[in-house]
Amino acid sequence: MSDKVLRCNSCGFTLEASSASQNRIKCPKCGAVNVIETPKSETTSDHDSETIVGGVPVTVGGVAIHRSIVSWILQKHAIMPPDVFEQLRLTSVERICVPCYLFECNATIRYSYEVGNQRERVRRIGDDNDYTERYTEYTHHNDAYEFSGSVLVAENDQFAKPIQSLYENLTFSDVVDLESLKYPSDVKQQPSNVTFPKAQEEVKTIIGNRAQEGVKKILERTDHKDLQIRNDYHVEYDSTPKRILAPLIHVTFSYKDKTGDFWLTGDAARTQADNPPVDITYNEQINQHTRKMHLGCSGCFTVLLGLVSIALIAFLDSTAPKSAALVLFLLGGLFIGLGGFLLYRADKSIKKELTAIAKLTQEHNSIYAQFIKGKIPLHGIWEKGLRGKPEAFPENVIRTQLNITSIGDRKSEVIRITSQSANLSLQDAEALFAKGPVTITTASDAEADRIQKELESVGATVTRTYLLP
Repeated sequence: MSDKVLRCNSCGFTLEASSASQNRIKCPKCGAVNVIETPKSETTSDHDSETIVGGVPVTVGGVAIHRSIVSWILQKHAIMPPDVFEQLRLTSVERICVPCYLFECNATIRYSYEVGNQRERVRRIGDDNDYTERYTEYTHHNDAYEFSGSVLVAENDQFAKPIQSLYENLTFSDVVDLESLKYPSDVKQQPSNVTFPKAQEEVKTIIGNRAQEGVKKILERTDHKDLQIRNDYHVEYDSTPKRILAPLIHVTFSYKDKTGDFWLTGDAARTQADNPPVDITYNEQINQHTRKMHLGCSGCFTVLLGLVSIALIAFLDSTAPKSAALVLFLLGGLFIGLGGFLLYRADKSIKKELTAIAKLTQEHNSIYAQFIKGKIPLHGIWEKGLRGKPEAFPENVIRTQLNITSIGDRKSEVIRITSQSANLSLQDAEALFAKGPVTITTASDAEADRIQKELESVGATVTRTYLLP
């Protein structure tokens, strides 16, 4: 590493070269991550550049990257904290390209499992009474999963995870030849530290993981057990796979006392986040709801036990003492009463949790909708340049729902506006109002504004909710 003075690209603070890790230094003053350029002789050899045949282009700038990150947050809104747009700060961005092996593979993976088949048989009770018993009979099956497709393996293990996740479906038809591939000057090529034999082993691991997912998807609607997937499969591929460059857009962020990373493809079409902020309150609410559901199951089991206890009285021999029947009756009544109490408590608690979850979700949705509507970008890089730009925000992600809770005195006009807005006949709209409050889902916030004004002008009471993906 050279002796020249290193300064932070964001605030100009002097950096200590000794604190660099993997060509990166985090600024102790502003927290920005700075990438140290490595001389070409250290990152790639002439032989490497000659054997690379092409790559995936970088086609986007800050506007598209920002839009893709916001879209990812909206799609993951269930785990995002409600203050994520206020507290999340984008701190740095770098664009890199990673040398990769692109294998065209074929493999056959054999697996076995026990499949359940529903059967019936007739059983006799006493001399005259028959009943039909249903049971599951398991039979052994052998099958094979065939894989044919492309597998991309990063030659730099530091970027293996985002490369595999973001470029899972890449094929050679998506690759531009090297002569046509022109990266911007700020795209830095990473060194190769994964040998070809190691890449071959990684191919087998990736195909094995895909086979696991594929087999489970095939059997997901089948009653089965004891799934065994053999790992002695053979993978066929070209002994000299194509070497290409796969770009990654790396955006770092901070949220309160946490830091993390966004990884995007060269066209920003796919996004992955490492160490994203999580809404602990929402997750705890979900866990509480799950616990209440278990309480309800316990109540059902207790009621069933009580019914069985009472039913046993009918099967007691006539010579059996009456005290035994009385004990069973009392136990049955006790179990039924206890089960009923548990069911009542569980039902009440579940409704309370569902109401709390619905309220929390609506609060999230409203915050996110106002962020999109206000066109206020995420804090940090690009913030000033993107403020108010519609193209920096995803379109048609949030749908607005109008809830007509009261129709006032001018009922016919409310019904007319509702029928036009929801593309219903007047008769169908009137029938909806007879059943209770009516909701209208709109494609945009502007359309919702127009319809709400019309409805309120004729005396209707309207509230607004937002629906996320």
